[in-house]
Amino acid sequence: MPTPIDDPDDPRIADFVNLRTDDVKDPMAAKFVAEGRLCCRRLAESEYALRSILVQNGRQDEAASWVDPDVPVYHADKRLLESITGFPFHRGFLASADRPKRTGIEPLLQNHSRPSRTIAAIGVSQRENLGSIIRTATAFGFDHLLLDPAAADPYSRRAVRTSMGTLFRQRVHSIGNESSDVVADIHRLNRAGYRTVATSIEPSSIDVDQWIPDDRPLVVLVGSEADGLPIDVQQSATDRVRIVMADGIDSLNVSVAAAICMHRLRVR
Repeated sequence: MPTPIDDPDDPRIADFVNLRTDDVKDPMAAKFVAEGRLCCRRLAESEYALRSILVQNGRQDEAASWVDPDVPVYHADKRLLESITGFPFHRGFLASADRPKRTGIEPLLQNHSRPSRTIAAIGVSQRENLGSIIRTATAFGFDHLLLDPAAADPYSRRAVRTSMGTLFRQRVHSIGNESSDVVADIHRLNRAGYRTVATSIEPSSIDVDQWIPDDRPLVVLVGSEADGLPIDVQQSATDRVRIVMADGIDSLNVSVAAAICMHRLRVR
């Protein structure tokens, strides 16, 4: 049964307090919050451990229909919701869930569970770009996501919203950590039988349309908004591909470039 909230200090809605300052990169946080009807519904339908839902008055019955009776559904008027969250609230739905523990690449190295298509975002620091990459990756059948320590937090509200909740269909892993850098992890993937394809603007790379597939599982590596992939990361990959562009243009937005490469490599 949905529960009305009339006090912004009610401890039951503590997950949703002051979200304006909570939407920052914090991979160690115990929970995260999704915003908007579609994202919240996809979260509720996923395997994630849902903590609670908070909605604007009039939407509580719909939210309650998504979840088991033991998941709390709270509702309040718009003005109170804005007082709780700390920002103009116009999407009507918020949901909190436990943040899953992120593994390294070890699960990908096991023969029985190797994914066929993986996207690796190295240094992609803008949350909107990361969310867009996740949305496209999910659409093209890439269901594992590798992130290095410099990448944005995929569980920030902005990244989740831009991904339209498709993040919840991804398996998220870390590449590069205290004991193994990104290059070392790419070499481990290569040895395990992956084909690692780095996006590049280097003249020595091949046109993505000339890339020839084989039966190895695929990892597509994309780099930061400002600098792309570091040269040592490019050189550690089994392949380097580029998108041929008009004279005088040598780069695209990372989410656009990632989308083109994922589509071309998947189709080929």
